[in-house]
Amino acid sequence: MASGTSVSQLEMQLQSARKSILFMETQHANTLRGLHQEIQQLQKKCSGKPFSLLCVGMLSSCFSCILCQNLLKHASPTFSK
Repeated sequence: MASGTSVSQLEMQLQSARKSILFMETQHANTLRGLHQEIQQLQKKCSGKPFSLLCVGMLSSCFSCILCQNLLKHASPTFSK
């Protein structure tokens, strides 16, 4: 069986791990909130524009355009050329 010191160390490690998990959960929630806000801003900015204008205005290379077209083609029928 563990000694009193070992139990105390384990309790401290457990408390530290719980604090770390709480910190990560908070950071994750903040990141998701920021991503959702960015998505909403981009949806407002891009609504009603043809895909070709979005592609030219937002992406710099041909490869990125092709990749973007492929992703959007499979993601949502509302984003078409």
